[in-house]
Amino acid sequence: MNIIEKELFRTGALKISGTETPFWYTSGTFGPFYINTHYLFGGEKMAVEALEYIDFNKKDKYDFPAMMTRFLLEFYNSNENYRGVVDFLVKKIAENIDVEEIDYISGGERRDWFFSYIIAYLLQKKHLTIYKNMVMIVSHNGNSERLIETQGGKALHISDLITEGSSYFNFWLPALKKSGIQMPWTLTVVDRQQGGATLLASEGIKVITGTVFGKHLFEEALENNQITKKQFDMVWEYMKGPSEFMRHFVMKNPEFLTKSIEKDEKTRERAVAFIKRNEGTDDK
Repeated sequence: MNIIEKELFRTGALKISGTETPFWYTSGTFGPFYINTHYLFGGEKMAVEALEYIDFNKKDKYDFPAMMTRFLLEFYNSNENYRGVVDFLVKKIAENIDVEEIDYISGGERRDWFFSYIIAYLLQKKHLTIYKNMVMIVSHNGNSERLIETQGGKALHISDLITEGSSYFNFWLPALKKSGIQMPWTLTVVDRQQGGATLLASEGIKVITGTVFGKHLFEEALENNQITKKQFDMVWEYMKGPSEFMRHFVMKNPEFLTKSIEKDEKTRERAVAFIKRNEGTDDK
């Protein structure tokens, strides 16, 4: 296991569910694992506090980049695990890109920022803070300004996670393109292997990964006793086909949906969304 993979398990950033209690996702689907890549920032407690810091300060768009860089740099210098993760990612960049070709390091609101700011600092590149409303702030050496248009340039976008690539195509790529900036490369901490990296590659974007959610990752976790054989089998079934996994799981565990509806409001909403979306599918 590389350091990213070790830290995903050590910090609880990657959680595997019980074999009868898969996790509900925001999309109204469910599966056997849940990932919070920002937990690589010292674990759940520190990561949650850091998100609160971001939420409190991000409205000060021109002061925020310098504040966030200082905040992350202090932790980078004091926490060897986070420093190891960041250094590993920086090494990955150097192995795959001529760093001299990079004009900007970009990161999108919010979890990308756990990695993009510190990487920009270490590589001494201008940082592009991209908000969900596509406002972009360019910062370097403590100075910040609103970025409207440029004379061009190339950005390496840092993301915490790639799933289907929706954030790239809905936010980050359009924002950069509007300002005349290309995105020839992206570095993601985790590739969920749900099609996003393939879509980006089809657009000519080189995808560099910290780790890929593949069978090997969970085989190593099983060998290291980080998951059980039943959990491994469940994860592998999901990875072979999420839709089939969900259909078979509900058939074998019909009480799962009933129990989910009886839980908290968020879980109930996701279960109801799943039921509505799958009404009548067995008859088609």
